[in-house]
Order: sequence, then structure tokens, then C-alpha cells
Amino acid sequence: MFKAMGLDEKFLSFAKENPRKDTCLSALSYNYAGIASSTESGEVILNQSREKLMENYLKLDDYTELACAPEGRLRGIVNFASPLVLFYSDLADPDYKLNYCTKIMTKYIFEHGIFWLTVNFREDPLGFPTSRNMNHKEIAEKLNVEIINPSGVIYDDSSVWSRRLFAFAHTSYWSARNVFAKAIVKGFINGYKFQYEPENQDKL
Repeated sequence: MFKAMGLDEKFLSFAKENPRKDTCLSALSYNYAGIASSTESGEVILNQSREKLMENYLKLDDYTELACAPEGRLRGIVNFASPLVLFYSDLADPDYKLNYCTKIMTKYIFEHGIFWLTVNFREDPLGFPTSRNMNHKEIAEKLNVEIINPSGVIYDDSSVWSRRLFAFAHTSYWSARNVFAKAIVKGFINGYKFQYEPENQDKL
């Protein structure tokens, strides 16, 4: 990450000589380690004091324990009432400031067997579907990142019929919770088939 953010060789050598375990953006924040902050526009801003940056970096493992989910605890994410188009928009915009974070997040999802499902009711005016899903090979190519031994799932299923009026569909994920719960299970099954069974990709 530090290399992608343009830090000089002195700091990169320092980080290489003092490796730290995987962390998260929350741990880097000024509320914890004081290494970086992120803006609403998606820009990551490093602590401008080199001395403080190096000092705080050495404490990063402690803040990772406080701020990040433990390794293996997060099994998946279900995004709803919102389009996966937002995620694909990040992939398509090379100037988006969190693009590097999107890359390592996506790599982590696929390599650690995590699922990221988007399940929307088709009547939901804010949950419109993507034009098409992308498999892990297409996503890796788009991000220009190597994904090793993928087992995770990123998939959008926004074709679920809620049996609600258009005007109420966006707020019906709770009232139609049984339909929604079944759709999540179906989305996971179809998403796995889409990612890892090439013969099914044209059917889903």
C-alpha cells in the first residue's frame, strides 16, 4: 500500500525491515494508529509527519487487534437495496483514489473464501442490476492484480420478485424477509456456480 501511495525508498525499506500483519483502513485511521485518513471522495491521506508516521507504524499490530475483524471471522457480506454497479464503477475508473484499496480488498475476498453478494428486489428503484456479472478472471484482469487459488464469490442477483408495489419495494426487505433470506441462499449458490463452473456462466 505504501508503495502504491508513492512513499520513498527509505520508508519502504523501513516497512520491509519491520513487517506487520494484515490490517484494515480503520486501524490506519487517526482514531487508532494515526497513520492515514480517508476522505468522503475516497482519497487516502497519510500522516505528513515522517517521524510520527514511522513511530505509529511500529504500533500498527496493536491497533489492528483493536479495530479490525479477527482473521477468519468475516465470512461474507450481503449488500442490498443498493447496486453492485457502484463496485464495478470503481473498477472502471483508474483515477478513483481508493482503487488500490479496491484491488487488495477484492484479492482478499477471493483468496480467503469470502462472499460478497448483492441481492436486490427487482421492483426496487434503487437496486437496479448490473449489466452483467464478472468472474474472478475478468475481475483480476480489470484490476491488473493476480488472484491466487480463488475460492470467494462476488455476485449480483437483483432479479428477486418481492411481490411488493414499486413504491414500497425499497423498504420491503424486512417485511418480505423470508423471500429475501431465500434469495440470499440462492444468490450464494448461483454465485459460486458462476465463478467456478464455466459451463454455468451463460445460464446465470
